[in-house]
Amino acid sequence: MQLNLKTISLVTIAAALAACNNGSSGSSNSSPTQAIQIVETVPAATNLQLSPAAMPPAVAIGNLIDSAESTIDLEAYYFNNESGTPFAQDIMQNLRSKADQGIKVRIVVEASMATSSLQNGLALLESSPNVQITYNNYFDSINGIVHAKMVIVDNKSFFIGSQNWDWIAFELNHELGGIMTNSTLATQLTQVFNTDFNNDVGYNPNASTPSMPVGNVFVATSPNFTGVPSEIDNIINLINNASSTIDIQAMVIQNFNPYGTPPDYWHVLEDALTNAGKRGVKVNMMMANWEFQQGEMFNFDNQFLQTMESVPNVTIRYSNFPQTIGGVCVPYSAVDHAKFMVVDNKNVWIGTGNLAQSYFTNTRDYSIFVTNNPTFATNITGIFQNVWSSAYMTEFFGPVTAKVQPWCAGN
Repeated sequence: MQLNLKTISLVTIAAALAACNNGSSGSSNSSPTQAIQIVETVPAATNLQLSPAAMPPAVAIGNLIDSAESTIDLEAYYFNNESGTPFAQDIMQNLRSKADQGIKVRIVVEASMATSSLQNGLALLESSPNVQITYNNYFDSINGIVHAKMVIVDNKSFFIGSQNWDWIAFELNHELGGIMTNSTLATQLTQVFNTDFNNDVGYNPNASTPSMPVGNVFVATSPNFTGVPSEIDNIINLINNASSTIDIQAMVIQNFNPYGTPPDYWHVLEDALTNAGKRGVKVNMMMANWEFQQGEMFNFDNQFLQTMESVPNVTIRYSNFPQTIGGVCVPYSAVDHAKFMVVDNKNVWIGTGNLAQSYFTNTRDYSIFVTNNPTFATNITGIFQNVWSSAYMTEFFGPVTAKVQPWCAGN
């Protein structure tokens, strides 16, 4: 790993993180263990090991990009490149190389991150005549953002995961995603992507009619989109039907929405997890220490977790990863940024959004669901347990008093 910190954009990272094997092309009933490649980032400064079932993101997503024969559609919150890193070599250079070969590359980026993204690598792609970029500002108008991390290749293969298009997410955080080939699901994703690429002209989430999932592997989106399953509805459905265990992880898990009009509590996820615990389901909730950043959410999050801690069968832990790599502190890194859930060791959700209301109602996010597959779920449970049982975890027994500062001292 090569670290060159001089080009890191603190504004970019602060704003960003604070806020392929073949399957069936005609059905989503293909075997997930054959169809989905798990993609995991393990923090470089820890002794955590990459799951035997997973590949590192630069290799796996780089291979996906290299496989493109006609089109690459990519949706991102922001870009933050760093010369000499795997992200630069396997992702950014591969995207530019494919564009130079005549592959049509379309990119959607959150409009509020346009300037910093251009300064931190996106200009490398924008200069190609085969690259088209939309700086989407629709979600800004509804107090949200484009928070997606998704790639579709040739309208048949795709990646969905927690990794932002940031070299830090490919090396220094804990992240999780999946890559699969399924043209039916890719077509659903492309429909949503096309709407976002056209800056959501005519799109109204409140008037959208989500579809019911088909088969044991399906994709979903937030906010709602006509013809694509609803992410939050299917998360809650899995929780409501849980009979033994729920392992649930996100950078933050919250029950207060400061972006509402007016700001208010959101009890949908809280009530589902509470009811599960009360009926005897063992609920393990894991999040990053960034849950406790200074700001208006600090007290709300402590109150929420105290409430959840009092529920029978609920255990809460949060991670603390070292930010110093080779004696150098890397600001806004070393966060457990993965978003996933395993229910009854057979049902899995892997997403791009955190577990808070705005990520489901105001913010573009995507996810993969795998149901009734114990083999795949066991692999994801292993990833959860690898962090959950590590020395980097702290159990929540009461209010956290020390506020987390994810930047480095002196910055």
